[in-house]
Amino acid sequence: MTITSYQPLQSFAQPPPPQQRKQAFTFTLMIMTVAFATLLTIIRLTISTDLTVQTFAPPTIFDVTNANLRHSVPNNHVQDNSIVKSNEKRSKLINNHKLLQRLHPISNEIDGTNRQQQKQQQQPIINKQNRSMIVNGDRNSSQKLLNVDNVGKVAQSSSTSGGGIILTADQRYEKEYRDDPETDPIESRILAKVPRKPKLVFDKIDLEEAKKMRIDKSEGCGEGNGSYADLMVIVNSAAYNFDARSAIRETWGKFAVERGAYFYFLVGSTDEKTIQDRIESEDRRYNDMLQASFFDSYHNLTLKTISMMRWVADHCSNIRYVLKVDDDMMLNMQHIADFAEINPNFHRVIIGKLAKRWRPHRDRRNKWYVPMAAFGGSFFPNFVTGPAYFFTGDAARPLYETAFNDQSPLYLEDVYMTGIVAEKAGIKRFNHALIRNIHLQVNECTYPKLMTSHKHKPDEIRSLWKLVYSKKCIPPKPTPTNTTAKTKVAAVPVQAQVQSKKT
Repeated sequence: MTITSYQPLQSFAQPPPPQQRKQAFTFTLMIMTVAFATLLTIIRLTISTDLTVQTFAPPTIFDVTNANLRHSVPNNHVQDNSIVKSNEKRSKLINNHKLLQRLHPISNEIDGTNRQQQKQQQQPIINKQNRSMIVNGDRNSSQKLLNVDNVGKVAQSSSTSGGGIILTADQRYEKEYRDDPETDPIESRILAKVPRKPKLVFDKIDLEEAKKMRIDKSEGCGEGNGSYADLMVIVNSAAYNFDARSAIRETWGKFAVERGAYFYFLVGSTDEKTIQDRIESEDRRYNDMLQASFFDSYHNLTLKTISMMRWVADHCSNIRYVLKVDDDMMLNMQHIADFAEINPNFHRVIIGKLAKRWRPHRDRRNKWYVPMAAFGGSFFPNFVTGPAYFFTGDAARPLYETAFNDQSPLYLEDVYMTGIVAEKAGIKRFNHALIRNIHLQVNECTYPKLMTSHKHKPDEIRSLWKLVYSKKCIPPKPTPTNTTAKTKVAAVPVQAQVQSKKT
């Protein structure tokens, strides 16, 4: 009889063999790597400051029937049968881009331009009515935006932006983006009384004047330099535009304050005592005026913007967004306030109507002449057009300090501050599809599809405000589809056969 030695069973409490431990460690490391990579991807897509990656939350619509806010996405995307004739390699429309799912196209009926002028100008690539975006397909199709440079070619964006295409401002329409300094009779009379030769390039004395304030607001943006605020609106206004400021206070300015935004008008100084007295009286009544020491004129807009940047840097550096806007603008403040509230992750950026590869005018007879001493390049850096644009509060100080230390500040405010200075300061510029900054046809149907419209007189702002919030948009009825002639002809013999069988 063979007697075997007793061997106790292996306890579960004992550690596993080295091979099993190695496999378990490898599996755990793989799981942690995948989880970490997924977390980094989520952070990049949600916190990135790149507009080509980050998506916009949908803006709300203002119900024009009962003046109540209802949060929903517009579903009335507009058809546009425009055909882009360009190089096949550069004319591919990209579908289902994440950014374009949240930005809504502007109706082709918005632009109040003349079709006869379009034919005379012979623009095969992009016409005047549709120079900011082209939407193709039915109401439920994916939206497609186009990026158009200064020669009118369709430019496809890089693969890093997800294949999306974004429209930019075309220099052929420069006069629609800029104000005309020769058309204002009040400014002409003031300059005639006190002759002042406009400067194309400013010096240190001018910049020092931009630092001084005649009417200041030390409280700025409240506690923490605007840490608890989403939006501040600063309206760059001419000193004598009392009616324009009054119209804004009655319309979209009042709406901005009701939505919790800080609101100020920024003006320059004047030698007319009656105008200065009215400005001071206006500030005592409304407490919303800022006045710098430099002389207020069209050619001093750069000084006004530098003064604005310095004031924001000192008093509102922690605010989320500042909207700089001119006093001849019609705004959809609903979209603007929504944008500021639901897009908190941008830092050191400027957002507006992006202008790419604009050429400086070298003809001295041109009203926007740029001397070589001020800017010697063949193309301006990418900038946003000046009538309206956002910038984050943390972008104000680098913009101001860079401009103040510059040797040749240029009088073209948007080109200089949002292009040349922003490039040196490392401030990014992005395009927003709803910021058009040209004169648009505003009515109850087009208003929900826009954010800015330029060159509106005070009475027009008042009347448009009443119109868009009192009338309901009635979309045109679709035309019924008639049966073709072939179907009618084919139906006759069938009916004849049925009757013949019955008989």
